[in-house]
Amino acid sequence: MKPSLLIVLLSTLLLSGCWGWVEYFDVVADEIKVPEGVTDVIPQEGTTLALNLTYEYVPRTKFEPGEDWKQYRYRVLIDGWEYCYGVTDEDNYDVTIPIMANDSHSPASIVVEGSKAHDYEENPKEWEDWHELYCGTQECLPESETPKYDNLKDKQLKVTIDGKSFLFDIRDTGAGQAFKRLMSDRTVNLSICLDDFLFVHEDAEGFERKLGNIIPPSFGKACYKHKVGEIRLEKNGWFGICLKEKEIYGYDTILGTVCPEDLKAFKKLYPGYHNQVQTTMTMSLVSPARGLVKNQEILE
Repeated sequence: MKPSLLIVLLSTLLLSGCWGWVEYFDVVADEIKVPEGVTDVIPQEGTTLALNLTYEYVPRTKFEPGEDWKQYRYRVLIDGWEYCYGVTDEDNYDVTIPIMANDSHSPASIVVEGSKAHDYEENPKEWEDWHELYCGTQECLPESETPKYDNLKDKQLKVTIDGKSFLFDIRDTGAGQAFKRLMSDRTVNLSICLDDFLFVHEDAEGFERKLGNIIPPSFGKACYKHKVGEIRLEKNGWFGICLKEKEIYGYDTILGTVCPEDLKAFKKLYPGYHNQVQTTMTMSLVSPARGLVKNQEILE
């Protein structure tokens, strides 16, 4: 064998060992599973639906390392309103979707739809048309019971850190509504750290665990650049508020944003590059017309 040919063969083998082939996985089945005893009628107090996807290996030829999983999106419509929207990935393709209580005297229509991407891109450009996975009705409150959460619509979140208070607008999404319900008639005290993001340091009350159990997803896109003042909830239930504009890989649910008049003061909480400050935070809901006294010193 000629030396040049031998070199080519050895190089090919080395490259194959180092780089390998991409393994592609495509969605071949999707279904919504309901808890035992639940069919097409969801109880008034809510439930949790489970989206189960089946992936299969798809032989394709591409000389690169790793794996590619075709993404899948899903949404829940309550009386036609988009209650939540989520995107799966290779690390999280069996997901749970909490359906909050129906706090009204009218039954609600619940529809779950899904579709998969046409390509293997991280943020797919094209998707298949939506198709129905589940259709049901959620029972309502008895006429004898008064709605519990009908006064939350205009409520804002008050966040107090080291005696300085800030107001946040909560998004009108299923995630935002569920968050307001959790915060209703309560005050949450947390030990936090200030870094690029404000994050929970100690959670004696189990606040993040409760959030992770009740908040339906409201995802945008992967590698989203968070803006200062955005409240984010990661898929794993970690809660944080952005203090410095930063791009984060993964899908986050945005719960709300600091009010424009408090943005300048809120930015001053950022401790600086490679610094981290431990402190405490208190959160509660307030009505827009009352409940907040500005700290003039930090607004200057």
